[in-house]
Amino acid sequence: NTQRPAFMTRHLVKRGGDIALSLFGILFLLSWLIPMVGVVSWFVRGKGPIRMKPRIGRFGRQFNAYGFRVTQSGRWTSILAKLPQLINVLLGQMSIVGPTPVNARHADYFERHDPEFVTRHLVRPGMTGLAMVNGCDQPIITHGQARAHLHWDMRYIRNWSVRLDLGILLASLTGKGGAGSRRQIFQDASLN
Repeated sequence: NTQRPAFMTRHLVKRGGDIALSLFGILFLLSWLIPMVGVVSWFVRGKGPIRMKPRIGRFGRQFNAYGFRVTQSGRWTSILAKLPQLINVLLGQMSIVGPTPVNARHADYFERHDPEFVTRHLVRPGMTGLAMVNGCDQPIITHGQARAHLHWDMRYIRNWSVRLDLGILLASLTGKGGAGSRRQIFQDASLN
């Protein structure tokens, strides 16, 4: 079967990119950012800088997604808050780009009410993803939110490529869109 070697090659390329980017981010960003945010966080709120949220990952395994404790919203604050997830990427629990990580408390409900939801667990969840750059950037709490995320996550899984990952990463970093123009970028693409 020729599809299996192609799948393995794609998997190795994606994992290799994840490892390289996460190591770069950990060495050049988190190595100085965690202590700096930690000192400020400790003085302001009396808590450490890192929070852990239970999420469901590849093959339905639960893990703790790391993040900075932030009190303000905005694109750059959101990006900053997610930087500790580079540790999750390096550990193989997440990917830089992938489906939205699901809150462990809600996963069972969504899986019972929508069997296709389990398909998301075939790949690692991402720090950013097709759903997030298409306006689904809120946590999955309701069944309607789960369906919207699932739509984009399934398109991502079916059409994964290095080019798609780079486009999603670029859209995430530049903020080209949100619920508007980012959607335009990926609706025009030849995605199933």
